[in-house]
Amino acid sequence: MSALQEEIKQAMAEVTAPLYERLANLEMMLRQQSDNENPLIPLEEAAKMLGMHKDTLRRKCHAGEFKYKRPGKKFLLYRSELITNCPTK
Repeated sequence: MSALQEEIKQAMAEVTAPLYERLANLEMMLRQQSDNENPLIPLEEAAKMLGMHKDTLRRKCHAGEFKYKRPGKKFLLYRSELITNCPTK
């Protein structure tokens, strides 16, 4: 890597670091707020929010992509997980 490329890379890292920190703080605030309101939502509602079939979301949960709970026969997902792991369109 040339000296100019290295300098540009360093400058970009310095500029974007505060943005990444603010983004992490916003995600944490959203997670806390949503956990206080309604921490768990049904699988069907979560699938609709994410725009995917409920079976696809269930497979993703079993693969460890989303945290979930199984009280009895219900399949509930954490709202905060959906906010932070939601794929952008």
